[in-house]
Amino acid sequence: MKRPNHLLLPVVTALATTLAAAVPARAQQDVVKLSEKLNRKAMEDYDSLEFDSARQTLLSAISKLRDAGQDETPTASKIYMNLGIVYILGFKDKNRGVQQFVNALKIDGTSALDPERATPELQEAFDLAAAQMKKDGPPEGNGGHKKPPRGEDPPLASTVHGLQHSTVDEGKAGLDVPIKAQLGSDVAASRLFLFYRSAGQEDYVSVPMNVNAQGDWVGIIPGEAMEGKAVQYYLEARDARGRPVIAVGAAANPNIITVKENKIETEDPLSGLRHNKDRDKDRDGDPTRSRGFGRIFLNVMGGTAVGIAPAGSNTEVAYLYQQKDHTYVPQPIGTTGTVLGPVHFALEVGVNATRHVGISGMARVGLTLTNNADSAPNATYEPPLGGGTTKAGNDFAGMIRLRYQFLEGKFRPLLHVGVGGGQIRHVIDISGAEDTDHPLVDRSTAEAYNQRGTPVQKSEPINEVCRDHAHCVDTVAMGYLLAGVGGGFFFDLTQFKNGGVGILLDIDAIFGLPVGGGLFGINFDIQLGIGAHFL
Repeated sequence: MKRPNHLLLPVVTALATTLAAAVPARAQQDVVKLSEKLNRKAMEDYDSLEFDSARQTLLSAISKLRDAGQDETPTASKIYMNLGIVYILGFKDKNRGVQQFVNALKIDGTSALDPERATPELQEAFDLAAAQMKKDGPPEGNGGHKKPPRGEDPPLASTVHGLQHSTVDEGKAGLDVPIKAQLGSDVAASRLFLFYRSAGQEDYVSVPMNVNAQGDWVGIIPGEAMEGKAVQYYLEARDARGRPVIAVGAAANPNIITVKENKIETEDPLSGLRHNKDRDKDRDGDPTRSRGFGRIFLNVMGGTAVGIAPAGSNTEVAYLYQQKDHTYVPQPIGTTGTVLGPVHFALEVGVNATRHVGISGMARVGLTLTNNADSAPNATYEPPLGGGTTKAGNDFAGMIRLRYQFLEGKFRPLLHVGVGGGQIRHVIDISGAEDTDHPLVDRSTAEAYNQRGTPVQKSEPINEVCRDHAHCVDTVAMGYLLAGVGGGFFFDLTQFKNGGVGILLDIDAIFGLPVGGGLFGINFDIQLGIGAHFL
């Protein structure tokens, strides 16, 4: 039997070690080459005035270098320099441009502007970055600078002038983004505000910033606002009278945070290997808050209403005697005027399609309460002609609503439009139409005498609708096709993990359209209620 070759084992071990070391080194080289390619592509886009594409490509290159641990290399310094050029000349954002130049100088203290791209505006910004580097102290380490640990802001000068802020370029979907700044004593401001808005949001949300133990002003962009492709923000310092003093960015020229997909590492218990799994929950464990839709809401409301009844409309129960042709006609409304809808209740159930757009179904029940125009038999009265007409009862209507909600905090104004069907009733006092010789009557009386064409005598039987002649109240109905537009606000009283409960004020203008035998009219609902939102 041949003896084992003891020299072979060390050789194999050495080869394996060399190969294992070469694999990550080769991978790092590939990342650097890819980043250099992205850098060239970005500046081609910049030269073609595609500023947003250039910025996104440069940020992508930085992200790849950072993930590979190559974000302190000369390549990273070049990319930061170009990112500064894009911000300053492309987006007219000098503050962010200076910060990118600072990032480049921290990596390589010998970084300089490309003479072919240098302009007086860029040179001024670069000089400011160089001056900031001198204030921050002597450089150390790689390229003349010791880079601060990832996730931390770069050190600020011991003496702060103006409003100093290291802009945030990236954030992860669904996670809070802290925004830090320092306010110099030379600024006559007592308060600092953070303004932010998500993709598709029209208005900025304002957040007061507070001073932490290190003396930094800190505001938080909440994780629920980190959605879409980007979030815009700016800072504004104000004096004691609330007047703006100094700002970083502006509503028309905000700082931009690119929203990155948030992935977490999970372990496969079968293989023992780690892999990336798409994040499907936000920091509260709520799968719907991060995606911006699926939130169910429920509102219970009650209120009153005021309507406009146009001239020529008719009441529902009473009929008026016409002397000229000895007939009865439905009691007409002589002039356009206001009428009252005493009490109504509404139930609305809906779901948000996005954080701002929702669709709902609403059921409305109105109570007339005060109307007494009635000729139906009761315990003390039997109509002479028999039968009788029951007074108009409560009304029912249903609508499908589309609403838009403006803000995302506790106070949320909203607008809505809707379409539906049913009737809405209002009460109207018709006591003035009573005639001692010919009182107001019901439909059965009108039908009994309208065919005759001769005067109705006092001795002839009639079904009176108002036995209290001094106080006769009938109803006028609008519908059957309804269309509405309105607005209001919701204010959260309590918020919990999967929703909240608050109060709701709603004002709705509803138009009754004369379809299917209905009458035209306008109704204004004013209602207050309690609402809840879930998931």
